[in-house]
Amino acid sequence: MPSTTKRTEQYQYVQETLKRSGLKWTRPRCLISDVLFHSDRHLTVEEIFRALREEPPIAVATVYRTVRLFENLGFLAGVDLGDGMERFEWIHSARQHHHLLCTKCRSVTEVDADILNEPKETVFLDTGFQIDEREITFTGICKECKLKE
Repeated sequence: MPSTTKRTEQYQYVQETLKRSGLKWTRPRCLISDVLFHSDRHLTVEEIFRALREEPPIAVATVYRTVRLFENLGFLAGVDLGDGMERFEWIHSARQHHHLLCTKCRSVTEVDADILNEPKETVFLDTGFQIDEREITFTGICKECKLKE
């Protein structure tokens, strides 16, 4: 989880970006940001909505709209981990990463994308296609589940 200083900087960036886009930093946007920013998991819209139940009511439609807005503004990344449910993660930095998905316990581990730089370069040399971004999910069995076997 990011430090308080990092979180404050991120909120300021979000507020400034919203303002430049002619949008306001509303209570629902703040609360939804908090849920996503404090999570160490990739959350579905329904999970975000459930996490907000202790707060005064926010409609599920507001959560959907806010998540899509944040995704369009580049604050969130959506990822499908193979179960048909789109999950979202707050983009804490420009660090690109991939996901390791355990098929037994459904845990997700992030790994630095630098481990796959060679294929990116190979694609360019073979086809001339320059890859700007990539998101890969590897499936398998995590260390904890492997130890239980």
